[in-house]
Amino acid sequence: MVSFLSTWLLVAQVLATTSAPPTGKFVHDGGKFTMTYDIDKEAKVKFSFEVPGKPAFTSWSYPLKEIIPPYIYDVDFTETMEGVHHWYMMIHQLYPEAKFEKGDLMELLFRTSDSLHVQFEGRDTEFRRRPSPPGSLRK
Repeated sequence: MVSFLSTWLLVAQVLATTSAPPTGKFVHDGGKFTMTYDIDKEAKVKFSFEVPGKPAFTSWSYPLKEIIPPYIYDVDFTETMEGVHHWYMMIHQLYPEAKFEKGDLMELLFRTSDSLHVQFEGRDTEFRRRPSPPGSLRK
């Protein structure tokens, strides 16, 4: 009886523990542009899009919603009116060649703690973690 109870307590503890996505700056260099997901330890993300010679777009911080922890997360736009379409509009101003497809930039798939995959223009796009500068503390 004791081993049965302790087994169930262990299972309950594992189920009650939530996982968090890897933290840090994940960067994709697209040649003509650079995209960054900056994920903090509170599982919130900021997205940046940069084109050389133009002011960068950086989003507000959005929560990540667990879909299949610890691998797949969605950017949670439920508290916004525009959702991801605001990102698309800002990117299009900087990079008019962008051709968005449904679901672009919304779902984050972690293949490893250093490799993030996102759909952009309907294609799988890899982002690699950039190391933090020495002496910096991540929030």
